[in-house]
Amino acid sequence: MNFEKLKVALILDQEIIPLWQYQLIETLVKSAYAEISLVLMLTSLATNKRCRKRAAGKKYTAVVNLHLQVDRMLFGSTTNFDRPSDLKEALGQTDILSVYLKEESAGSAISNSKIVSQINYYDLDVILQLAGDKLSGEILSVPRYGVWAYQHKVNDCPVGYMEVVNQQDTLRTDLLLFSPFFPNGQLIYRSFMLPDHLSIINTQHAAYWRTSLAMPRILQGLFKYGEGYLQNLAKRFDTKDPKGRLEALPNPVQALTKAVSHFTYLLYRVWRKIMYRDHWFILFSTQTEDPLTTSLSRYKRLAQPADRFWADPFLVTHAEKHYLFVEELLNRTGKGHITVVETNSNGEVLHFEKVLEKEYHLSYPFLLNHNNTYYMIPETGANRTVELYRCTEFPYKWEFVMNLMENVLTADVTLFFYNGKWWMFCCVDGTDQNIGMLDELHLYYSEELFSTEWISHPCNPIITDVSRARPAGRIFMKDNKIYRPSQDCSGMYGKAININQVTALSETEYNEHLLTKILPDKGNGILGTHTYNFSDSFTVLDGFRYLRKRFL
Repeated sequence: MNFEKLKVALILDQEIIPLWQYQLIETLVKSAYAEISLVLMLTSLATNKRCRKRAAGKKYTAVVNLHLQVDRMLFGSTTNFDRPSDLKEALGQTDILSVYLKEESAGSAISNSKIVSQINYYDLDVILQLAGDKLSGEILSVPRYGVWAYQHKVNDCPVGYMEVVNQQDTLRTDLLLFSPFFPNGQLIYRSFMLPDHLSIINTQHAAYWRTSLAMPRILQGLFKYGEGYLQNLAKRFDTKDPKGRLEALPNPVQALTKAVSHFTYLLYRVWRKIMYRDHWFILFSTQTEDPLTTSLSRYKRLAQPADRFWADPFLVTHAEKHYLFVEELLNRTGKGHITVVETNSNGEVLHFEKVLEKEYHLSYPFLLNHNNTYYMIPETGANRTVELYRCTEFPYKWEFVMNLMENVLTADVTLFFYNGKWWMFCCVDGTDQNIGMLDELHLYYSEELFSTEWISHPCNPIITDVSRARPAGRIFMKDNKIYRPSQDCSGMYGKAININQVTALSETEYNEHLLTKILPDKGNGILGTHTYNFSDSFTVLDGFRYLRKRFL
């Protein structure tokens, strides 16, 4: 374990930087684990702003540039990732060293060996490269733990451009460690997030804010756990590219076709929003089949009023009755609360009643039975809390017990008791930009349920993939094996449900692999599904479709 702060250098190409970089730097400056000792300011032939601007303008075709400008006009008012910020306001008197690069076959190298000697003087642990192309040569041997650089899955394309215009399911971001041992980069972080198919700049906004978290988080892990932490990170990620190849920037004709297609899709989405509403409903089965069975053919729809949707069903079966705790959202309010739906053994609704409502949105009413008492942890991310409630008169009366966490934005908290500990799974947004609620799964643990001291797992985030991160129901055991339902939100929110087998769960390790999937049945009007729970005699999940609005 390190006791001295890590010595970090930054590679930049100008003093006016985008806000996402500024906040990354500010996080490091205020941290207890790293200090910024040096800034390496890249210098090339295009040293003045006019040259840089001219060079940037030639990077993309006129059609692509126009497409980006129109996209920014439509959606840019809600983004701030690229707001110009002054580097010196964050760094103060930190040394800045101008560095000239020369192009080599293996990458860009520092042309002056005396400069490299000067950099060596700072005894650096890590160099964070936030500008410039891939580096090579002597500089890779300077920091103890390498040069770290981001790479988005693009090839001469704006970040998010191809993912939006081609309506791809995911956008990939890699963080690579370059050193003499890994001149082509060692993967230490990989994230798959959901692109916003409406907007390129919204997608960039999410991608760059997501990017701003990884470097500080890994530096903190390196400080706390030492070099072995980096080695463990490298083992977690498959270095293959399972989700697509690099694509070249389209020529002007192709770019025009993509722009027309993109804005046509935008108009379709506007029309769909006017004419239809999102509608979630409950599906149930009374057949006692293997919980790993994934066919929807055995499910029926639960009758529900037309003026609301029901989603996120959690189930308690008692005395031949089934009690479904659901998120209920009335079409006229747009804010969720928790309702219990009582059915008989045939799935006929006998009664439903609101049981928990707050001034903020509630959903995903996770249930657990502890010492013969039922507890609920609804999603309360809108209040920046993780709230625990106790049932005082089943199933209708609940009282607040405590906040398990505060000042944290979480989604779909799911607890599991295993090996004498409570394990808390949840998606967390660390950006305060409502980003990461689909693709970053965090794990915490505590020996006590009634605790505010939940310990963050050293592998956090344990999953950084929108296709399998977000919880989708109660974690269960079968034949002494642990299974975790999760959402597949690649391409769209709530597309499908994964059943993952957990193969390692301890204070130092976490691992799982996909076993099977519950896919929607589009032929029967089920376009998506994202919560799955069952008892010995009843199984429930939710379904999604678009419901036409009534204007009269």
